[in-house]
Amino acid sequence: MTKCRVAGGYVTGKSHIEKKTPCQDRTYSKTHNGITVITLADGAGSCKNSDTGAEIVTKVVADLICNNFTFLFKKTKEEISKNILNEILKHLGAKSKKLNVKLKDLSSTLLFAGVKGNQYIAGHIGDGLIGYYFNDSETHVKTLSEPENGEYANETFFTTSNDAIKHFRIYKDKLDKITGFILMSDGSYDCLFDKSKNVLKGANNTFYSWLGDISNPTEKIEQALIDNMKEQFITRTHDDCSINLLAITDEEFITTEPVFEEMKIDANQLANNTQNIENLQKVVSEIKNELSNLESIKSDVSKISKTQKDFAKITTDLKKDLDSQQKNIDKIKSKLTNKTSQIDNGSNELTTIIGDFEKWKRKTNIIIWGLITVVGVFLFALIKLIFFS
Repeated sequence: MTKCRVAGGYVTGKSHIEKKTPCQDRTYSKTHNGITVITLADGAGSCKNSDTGAEIVTKVVADLICNNFTFLFKKTKEEISKNILNEILKHLGAKSKKLNVKLKDLSSTLLFAGVKGNQYIAGHIGDGLIGYYFNDSETHVKTLSEPENGEYANETFFTTSNDAIKHFRIYKDKLDKITGFILMSDGSYDCLFDKSKNVLKGANNTFYSWLGDISNPTEKIEQALIDNMKEQFITRTHDDCSINLLAITDEEFITTEPVFEEMKIDANQLANNTQNIENLQKVVSEIKNELSNLESIKSDVSKISKTQKDFAKITTDLKKDLDSQQKNIDKIKSKLTNKTSQIDNGSNELTTIIGDFEKWKRKTNIIIWGLITVVGVFLFALIKLIFFS
């Protein structure tokens, strides 16, 4: 039977201390049926009950693996992830109903490693890191599972994500030279992983050496982990920090790292990602400025859009007025056409009357001249009769 020792702990980060909110990281370990499991979960910062969700997840997964290690190990990685995720969601769903909150409010990441005999099963959803120790004349530590982030650096995946199954990474194999595992949340990852060199720092080996020495009580190691995180980690990151360790302590196992009477790590054993954090903060600040500029542009575009709408309304109203005036003009033209036609008809009638008058005038003249002639003849005859008879 494989003999294992475990030690872990979590501390509240600066941002949560300032906001007076609880630590959202949780660690848990269990040994049962010759199986030892360590788990770690980091609650989603934007979810109000994520610390509760993290606590549930760590315990549910440890219980499930301790009770079903052999059954799960025989399954495919896809089947293992489905089994574990279904169990997680069942318990989170029940808790969300009890608390009358949304399932999303219980969101967290998940990291775990379980050992039985010469076999191990490990799993990972979200950020944080799983490392493994192996003995090759001396103890080394390497990455088993890297952080997985979303589109942006501060985004990750959770046990409650709709596509959680796609991001659930399962690892299973024989231990062979593997002598232990370390789980760390993203806050601890910032301190224990050198991002510029892509390697785990010396503090990881130091922690392991404390646990590998069976003369060190587990309680003393866990307190030392918490003290070192408070003293060293919290000054390097704003996030909560957590670590969970598992060391296989069979008789042939030999610790190659020195054991410190006072369990303190040296600052040189930690990653100095401060410059990276400062650069990231600078980038974030620049992005915020760009977003502010975009909001200003958006406001200007909105004003222009409103002006365009107003202009379009004015144009439409003018077109309506022009159409109305055009109709009035057409009516007037129609009336003028009718009047012109009437005038033309009157002119024709007048011309006819004038013509008839001219004809009457000529006839009248003829009659007058005829009468004058008749009268003249009559007068001439009368004169002649009077004076010459």
